[in-house]
Amino acid sequence: GGAEGGEVSPPGLVQGATSHSLATEEAEAAGALRRAAEADAAAAAASCPSAGAEFEWRAGEGSSEEEDAGPLDDRVEGAIDAINAARDAMNARQLDLEAAKRELGAAEAQTALEITRLREHEHRDNLAQVEKYESLKQRAAEARAAAEARAAGGEDAASSGSGGTAASEATTAATPMAPTPAELAAVEAMEAQSLRMACDLSDVFISLVPYFTYVGVAEQSLDDARAAVGAAQAAVRAARRDYHTSMDNLEQISLDIQRAQAEERRRAEDESAAAAAQSAWEALLAATDVSEEAMSVPAAQAALAVAREARVETERLEAAAALIEGAEEAQRQKAISDAVAAAKRHIQAARGGAAGAAEAP
Repeated sequence: GGAEGGEVSPPGLVQGATSHSLATEEAEAAGALRRAAEADAAAAAASCPSAGAEFEWRAGEGSSEEEDAGPLDDRVEGAIDAINAARDAMNARQLDLEAAKRELGAAEAQTALEITRLREHEHRDNLAQVEKYESLKQRAAEARAAAEARAAGGEDAASSGSGGTAASEATTAATPMAPTPAELAAVEAMEAQSLRMACDLSDVFISLVPYFTYVGVAEQSLDDARAAVGAAQAAVRAARRDYHTSMDNLEQISLDIQRAQAEERRRAEDESAAAAAQSAWEALLAATDVSEEAMSVPAAQAALAVAREARVETERLEAAAALIEGAEEAQRQKAISDAVAAAKRHIQAARGGAAGAAEAP
């Protein structure tokens, strides 16, 4: 230990040589922990899904509908590979975190057991003596601090009370008096006793060097293990963010593909409807003697124009064609009716002319 104020203090947490037996036990415990962690990691890896298993249905193993859907977008394969890599990395980081937590827990348990053993068995008597010394040293320090504070308070009261006023006299009466020579002698005796005890415990301090060394090394190892757990947790969070980002990327690609496919289907349906409308129109013109310019049925023309403009389905086009046929039939019937009426008028006129000729002289 170092010297402070003429007293010898116990050694601190000395970083360095531990006893041979402690080093051997620590090495054996570390090896056992490493083997257990490797076995647990292997078991966890076996239980995790294999790389690519999540998206095997996209690798040409899908149904016939997927095979008929056309070529796969070039971006999909790269996005799936990125997802698989991110998932594998996330699983690996999670296994690292679990292993780090197991190592930390085992190290904490092992350290607590070893420190308890050292405190209660191997170094119990020495630590008890050091504890008594530390208690005496603390009491001596507190007594010295109190005596010095009283001495300083007494000097301040004497200087402030030189005016002789009533207020200064009250302040002087309320201030603690300076320590008496007997009290100072008691403090010095306590300090001397503490110094003698420190000298008597020099061998005890030396014998406790392995204990303090082990405690220091063990605490540093635990701090390193805790830092490793924190780093593993940060790595897991980063891996999860990467995985979610890759999933979002694939989802965006899927939405783009769906929009493109829907647009392609609408375009194909519009082209098919336009072709069907044109075919129906040409068939209608070919089946009748009425030209497109001479079409005299406004309702039928409007229906067919709407069908062509909107590129509606084939059923509506057929309904429009049926409407046109009905309109043409009505037109023919009207023409026949007009012809019959005109013939009747001619007959009546002819009859009237014949009757007038018969009555003439």
